[in-house]
Amino acid sequence: MITARRSMPVALACVLGFVASLAAVGPTPPAAQARAIADSRLPTAERESSTADSRLPPADTKQLTADSRLPTADTKQLTADSRLPTADTVYLFSYFTGNGEDGLHFACSDDGAHWRRVGGGRSYLAPQVGTKLMRDPSIVHGPDGQFHMVWTTGWWDHGFGVAHSRDLRTWSAQANVPVLGDVEGVRNVWAPEIHYDPDAKHYLIVWATTIEGRFPETLQANGDAGNGRPLNHRLYATTTKDFVSYTPARLFYDGGFNAIDGVVVHDGQRAVLVVKDETKAPTPRKHLKVATASSMSGPFGAASAAFSPDWVEGPTVLRLGDRWRIFYDEYTRKRYGAMDTQDFRTFTPAPDVTFPEGMRHGTAFAVTRAVADGLER
Repeated sequence: MITARRSMPVALACVLGFVASLAAVGPTPPAAQARAIADSRLPTAERESSTADSRLPPADTKQLTADSRLPTADTKQLTADSRLPTADTVYLFSYFTGNGEDGLHFACSDDGAHWRRVGGGRSYLAPQVGTKLMRDPSIVHGPDGQFHMVWTTGWWDHGFGVAHSRDLRTWSAQANVPVLGDVEGVRNVWAPEIHYDPDAKHYLIVWATTIEGRFPETLQANGDAGNGRPLNHRLYATTTKDFVSYTPARLFYDGGFNAIDGVVVHDGQRAVLVVKDETKAPTPRKHLKVATASSMSGPFGAASAAFSPDWVEGPTVLRLGDRWRIFYDEYTRKRYGAMDTQDFRTFTPAPDVTFPEGMRHGTAFAVTRAVADGLER
């Protein structure tokens, strides 16, 4: 069992002002490229030494045929139901800027297409745990009425951060979850994504990690590196019901390629994993794929062909009526992009999507107008 390590409580002050105009897409700050080569500017974390851990079982890497990659879902047109936005629905997008030093930011949209900064672009929560970064903030609204957030606390930390809020303004004490602190050879814990599984009645947290010596078949000497050593990620996961104790980390997905940024949704028929192929050499892929399973806990089958452009990362999936919109960070082109789909088989570029300048990897989610308005007070 893994338990969280908590920090001092943090409260947010009220926000002043509001920027209502739509911002044109522009360049991101000259921060270190996420998930990229080692950079002396990036903070390092002391390696925690331990013995080999058998809690992370190897995955069955048998490749499936193309016909069995994506199980067929019922894609009939949806009638009006609770998935359709109402007059009270507003969309928020949590994100970070720069290297994540100043913490949590929000963008807001009435239609899931045109996004504006919230609170003039201020930070709503400063990082207090780990290496004291707050990258990749992932937020879910739980059945307990609270918003639960996890994030990357540092480039080479062995755990992730977690905090909770009822209004996204006032937050609980932050905790550090050393989810891989006692596993030998762990290099990092990147981009944790939190989901609520209503069937299992627990929170599922998925992240990417390189563990030295594992998956040598995809280790690339000329691939991405960190601190002078090659990176070769797979997705791992833990679950919790109370954010006090966490199940032992397990291998969540091995699709036979270097993978990061895994997001899970359920489309009513099956669970869908959106994941980035992080392969760099001999030909860079750096694009998004999908895999499916009968439940959110997996196991997930082989990944589809790429549906996004190359050189993207940080997907987040938003339900908009009868379709899903998948946002992603086009980090080398310094902009955000999006694809729409109804069945996770056919994808079309989302039209007329605009974002504030400098947004980086986060989560899009629906809230009530009262919650969004509260962030402006």
